[in-house]
Amino acid sequence: MFQKALNIVTRLVGKGFEGFFVGGAVRDMAMGRPAHDFDIVTSAKPEEVQDIFSDRVVKTYGKSFKVVVVDDVEVATYRKDRYNGLDDKNVVVTYADTLEEDLERRDFTINAMAFNPLTQALIDPHGGLIDLKEKVIKFVGNANHRIYEDPNRIIRAARMKCLIEGSFSIETYFALRNTSDYIQIHVDPERIRLEILKTMKYQKPSIFFTALEETGALKYIFPSLCKCVGHKGGHHHAEDVFTHSLLCGDSLPRRFPLLRLAGYLHDVGKPAVAFIDEGDFHKLKFYGHHDKGKQLVNQELQALRFSNEEIYYICRMIEIHMKNHNSPKQIRRILSICNRDNINYKDYIRIRLADRKSNLKKGPQPISIVRDIMKDFNTEINRKPPNRFSDLVIDGFDIMSLGFKPGPIIGNIQRFLFEKVMDDPELNEREKLLELVSCNF
Repeated sequence: MFQKALNIVTRLVGKGFEGFFVGGAVRDMAMGRPAHDFDIVTSAKPEEVQDIFSDRVVKTYGKSFKVVVVDDVEVATYRKDRYNGLDDKNVVVTYADTLEEDLERRDFTINAMAFNPLTQALIDPHGGLIDLKEKVIKFVGNANHRIYEDPNRIIRAARMKCLIEGSFSIETYFALRNTSDYIQIHVDPERIRLEILKTMKYQKPSIFFTALEETGALKYIFPSLCKCVGHKGGHHHAEDVFTHSLLCGDSLPRRFPLLRLAGYLHDVGKPAVAFIDEGDFHKLKFYGHHDKGKQLVNQELQALRFSNEEIYYICRMIEIHMKNHNSPKQIRRILSICNRDNINYKDYIRIRLADRKSNLKKGPQPISIVRDIMKDFNTEINRKPPNRFSDLVIDGFDIMSLGFKPGPIIGNIQRFLFEKVMDDPELNEREKLLELVSCNF
């Protein structure tokens, strides 16, 4: 992608126009990280860009202000924005004359740098490179004005802080604190969802959630997680529920963003169901917290416009994270649930291990125990246990041949047989199953 972007800038400059890399790619290169998505700004108008690259794959989008895409690289003409406030769509976009004007419209100083790949010059009028080295998130210009232009920048600020693993400037922090309630009305849920999923791919998304909580924004996004702050985790835990949840999510692999999000949300039901048994703190109980958490997360993810498939997966992981795997029977039941719900059983193991690792009183499982867990699961998988009714060696017609009429009774019998076979796979033989039906119905 770098070579594509370089070729585009080279041709623009060769035709007498200016061309620069901007935004995230420049930030990533300055951080010493691989840059993947290159955006280009230029003094050429969209029609001129189209003419210059008439021999390439060119697309355009945008109504009032066209952005040209050349070989999958965005090429935008210098522009300046005039926002009318509290809505990213409530903006008037006009062409700008200079690169500096274009950089002035950007959100954070670390995103307001440009790079000339031909001269290797960094254009940094707002001190973004210094802020990047000092790991400080700072708005370009007046922080309150930047947020008023587009309140989604409240969430984006938390994501940027997570990305560079840094801190907010004093002005930025107080501006975020004073405007966090904008999220309730003035930010589209779809945009919040996108920020969350992007953050799940970072090294420590716990920084994102902590930033949202510190600025007062978390309660408008995940109120259930916000209620975990400072809530005791019981005598089995040395950490509060919020800290435990963040440690759990951080312990899960970056390549599984939905599983990771489930890790951050897996215990949000605890505050809602907590009670002290017999007035003894050491008997603080959280019965059914996984079911309550599933209900709360389902509502919150729906409000954030997550897809049905995403919600189902996350809620199922929250629901099953408390299931034990201490016996072959328990392992078979977990495998059955995962198979039925099209969930990789290794995701269950991952969240269980992360849950244990994030318990500061217990710590991570020894590697020998992890190997034993995987061995036990593989043993049951190799036995090919039944995962659904269709794995039984008899079906509904066989049951009706015993004199049962079509109806709910057939399903009840199948469920009964399935439970028996789950307990003892050796029962999955025709004569044994028919005998069970005859003796019990």
